[in-house]
Amino acid sequence: LGRRARGLQARELDAERVEIRAHREMAGEPRLDHDGAAATERVEHGGAREAARERAHETSRRRLQERVQCLCDVSGARQTTERIMQQMEQALMMRLKQEFAKLQPSPEEEKLLQNATDRIRKTLQKGMGWESAEPLYKEIYRETFTQEEVEGMLAFYKTPAGIALIKKMPVVMEKTMQVSQKR
Repeated sequence: LGRRARGLQARELDAERVEIRAHREMAGEPRLDHDGAAATERVEHGGAREAARERAHETSRRRLQERVQCLCDVSGARQTTERIMQQMEQALMMRLKQEFAKLQPSPEEEKLLQNATDRIRKTLQKGMGWESAEPLYKEIYRETFTQEEVEGMLAFYKTPAGIALIKKMPVVMEKTMQVSQKR
């Protein structure tokens, strides 16, 4: 029982010391080593290490941003997005034209429908064009892929298979749209 009591007492003293240190640090007092010397040098080095980590993280983040931009350029993301947008717009306009023809509109109604169609087209271009899609595209890539994965994709796009994918994917997308419209 004597040892247990001493052990408990020692732990209580340690907890009290930790509480006193925390209180002093919150009050802005320098941290003291067991011999009473100020530990500002350790704090400064710890701050320098943290700053170095933050700089390295920022450099890594910037590098990933640059490589994702490169990936967008190499993969033809802009052209693909614009082509998809154009195909969607054409399909929608064709569908609207078919529906309007069923209504047999008067010349005045036809003019109103044409204005509505133009507004729809502009809204689609504004909301789904590359200018609005690019920041989202980049953010999703940065959140989803690691630096190593982006580098791997960039390397792939330089291979014959990657070049073929870039060239032929728009054709695949177009055929896919055509088939899905027929269904």
